Amino acid sequence: MKSFGTDVDNWENVAQDRSAWRTLLQHGSYACEAGRTAQMEQKRQNRKAVKLPTSATILCPHCTRTSLWNSVKYFLLLSIKLIDRFP
Repeated sequence: MKSFGTDVDNWENVAQDRSAWRTLLQHGSYACEAGRTAQMEQKRQNRKAVKLPTSATILCPHCTRTSLWNSVKYFLLLSIKLIDRFP
């Protein structure tokens, strides 16, 4: 009820008038949903604002390219001791 903006101390008096109570809940739900939507949009903007690195920092030992896949492949092969078999 707090997120709907309803007065917690006085809600019983408002609830006695059914149409006023329904109107209060309807407007409260719109306000709550708008706040939630704005909060989710802000979180989305924060996630999109993070810049990911565009280049790998490790060079492939075989072809000296800075491809991320080559770096991953190298470390996977190194971890399973097959680096000598796959040039």
